[in-house]
Amino acid sequence: MTSLIILSPLIGFALISLFLFRWKKLCGWISVGSLLIPFVLIVQLFMQMQSNPSSFPQVISVPWISIMGLHFELGLLFDQLSILMGLLVSGVGSLIFIFSMGYMEEDKGYSRFFAYLALFASAMLGIVFSNNFVQTFIFWELVGLASYLLIGFWFSKDSAADASKKAFLVNRVGDFGFILGILFLWFLSDPTGVSRTVDFAGLAQSIPTQVQLGVISSGAILLAGLLILCGVIGKSAQLPLHVWLPDAMEGPTPVSALIHAATMVAAGVYLLARTFFIFTISEELLTIVAIIGGLSAITAATMAVCQSDIKRVLAFSTMSQLGFMVLAMGLAGPVSGMYHLLTHGFFKALLFLGSGCIIHAVHTQNLFEMGGLSKKMPITTLTFLIGTLALCGLFPTSGFFSKEEILTLAHGHSMLAFIVVLGTTFLTSFYMGRVFSLTFLGPQRKPSDIHESPFILLFPLIVLSFFSIFAGFFGIPELLGRAAHESHHGTEGNFLALISTGVILFGLISSYLIYGRKTQSQDPLSKGLGPLYTLFERKYFIDEIYNFYVSKIQQPFARLCDITNEWIAIKALSHWTGIVVYQVGNVSRKLLTGNVQTYALILAVQIVVIFTLVVILFKL
Repeated sequence: MTSLIILSPLIGFALISLFLFRWKKLCGWISVGSLLIPFVLIVQLFMQMQSNPSSFPQVISVPWISIMGLHFELGLLFDQLSILMGLLVSGVGSLIFIFSMGYMEEDKGYSRFFAYLALFASAMLGIVFSNNFVQTFIFWELVGLASYLLIGFWFSKDSAADASKKAFLVNRVGDFGFILGILFLWFLSDPTGVSRTVDFAGLAQSIPTQVQLGVISSGAILLAGLLILCGVIGKSAQLPLHVWLPDAMEGPTPVSALIHAATMVAAGVYLLARTFFIFTISEELLTIVAIIGGLSAITAATMAVCQSDIKRVLAFSTMSQLGFMVLAMGLAGPVSGMYHLLTHGFFKALLFLGSGCIIHAVHTQNLFEMGGLSKKMPITTLTFLIGTLALCGLFPTSGFFSKEEILTLAHGHSMLAFIVVLGTTFLTSFYMGRVFSLTFLGPQRKPSDIHESPFILLFPLIVLSFFSIFAGFFGIPELLGRAAHESHHGTEGNFLALISTGVILFGLISSYLIYGRKTQSQDPLSKGLGPLYTLFERKYFIDEIYNFYVSKIQQPFARLCDITNEWIAIKALSHWTGIVVYQVGNVSRKLLTGNVQTYALILAVQIVVIFTLVVILFKL
């Protein structure tokens, strides 16, 4: 039965694609049901784990490849980490699927959309429950394919088609490093070649043991970890492979919620947690992870401050919050990082779906064309406010508890990390206050018939609002395996909570004073920040740097290779080699006359030549 966790959405994808494409409504329900089945099964596993924790972790596997010492399995791993992550993916995913039934109702590609959603869900659950690197990589690439299809769903629009290609290609850069890391770890698992493995459990035993014995050097572990980190950076949109994330907003809003909330971008952080036994061996490796996470968090927050597209603000917010999680991993806090990943899935999905309701009502994504929606859309306003406060980390929302974990962790390691987290917290509260003020407060800027969304759109928002508030009281760190007495909350934690709360309130109040009291036709920050505003709005010109590299360096080099291949390899070598062979054959053909006297003459000449060469060689 547990295999249905992955197979159910895959079967739903096959049914919709092959048999049910004409029946739109049925396709939607099949897709939703195909994800609800895994959710129910994972809930059952969770209840079993709570009642009988000694029976976990559980591994279900069957042999797959066994050739000359090469052994791979197809297997599922059920432990605290995978079950909680599976609950998030299937639970939040199901709500997004239900939301999509209303949001995409009038779209001509309705059936195709739900087929893609089911494929994506199957691939994501495959990543979560795989027990080895090879199987993980297969589903990792399948998620990349499904995200390509979903981001470019409106492929007739050039911007959507370009965004899907950009996401696919940028992720392939990171995945190239990832697969090299898998191969390297497989080699390191047993340098003698007798019992190499790619299973997570086997690697968790063999790698640390061989490092202690001195069989594996610290440099090899550093290299292996950096290669695995490449996949994390690409999938979780961390510097410098983050450039696909804002462009992915060209897909339908439910896709943005699915990719940027609990699923695709979370896969990288989940991989870090799953393979943390590698990273904890090397202090240098953890430092690199922390630096990447911290830089991603602060730079993404500054970019979000100056965006006018509501979905792009949320996209950069996702990158920033993922930076928090990666930073926590680098500070040797995998439980803290996963805690924030789980709570973040609820309120970020809530915010993206809320933005979908807003866009559905006002038919624009530009913040400066909105305003005054609180009177027309009270439920959307309230739920979006809950998501905003949770993202900022204000008590008593779930974001408060998970973010305080990271803040306390950073404070215990270095003042620089603490300042990065605190500064990013201020920026988060400022740009989210900016979004809320421009969207819901003040006068209505765009005259249109605005009304509250239908219930099928509001139901997921209400459920996600509940978890955005109360998930912090569920004891998630203990569910992840941390003992209750190891909690980061204490006297120091309470003091830091007061500091962060003051910072959050300062950011919210500042944004209200700037944006909430009068109509804004353009961003007041553009004058106040000057050149910095352009730098943040243009995303530090990283896209332009990549475009320069591609157009001025990579493409000319590719053309040079093409010319070399065409004129030297093809025309010169192949063409002239053929001519030489033809001419030699033509001359040789004329020597075959059938005349005995001619053959005798040729034989005599050959004997004379050979005799002459022998004499010359002996004299030398």
